[in-house]
Amino acid sequence: MNLFPAVVTSTDGHLRLIADGVDAALDITEVSGDATAVVAGIRPERLRIDDTSRDVRGRVRMVENLGSEELVHLESGLCLRAARPAGVRVGENIACRVDPADIHLFDPDTGLRLTWQASQPLSKTAAVPVH
Repeated sequence: MNLFPAVVTSTDGHLRLIADGVDAALDITEVSGDATAVVAGIRPERLRIDDTSRDVRGRVRMVENLGSEELVHLESGLCLRAARPAGVRVGENIACRVDPADIHLFDPDTGLRLTWQASQPLSKTAAVPVH
């Protein structure tokens, strides 16, 4: 899983996840307390190359051939997995989309997973800490 520091912020009444190369919508109606700083997690197979998206953007650092799939590594440290050929080259700027349901949030201090659903507040749950 791609794990990276991020913040949850409100833009035009919608909550968004903001990080280096990431500006993705979240389906969260409110954030409890000061839970704006988070560690975000997105699985590589849940990122989809889409030139019209602004969810994730970055320059391709490396492309790994895994036979029927390719891992595309971005300079931001994020990685995506796509069917081969992914159609991207090293040095190219690409855009990817991610479904809000595929974004996982963790408390940066405890590593506990923060759970959320559409129309529900962000809340901490007992979970295995992320290290």
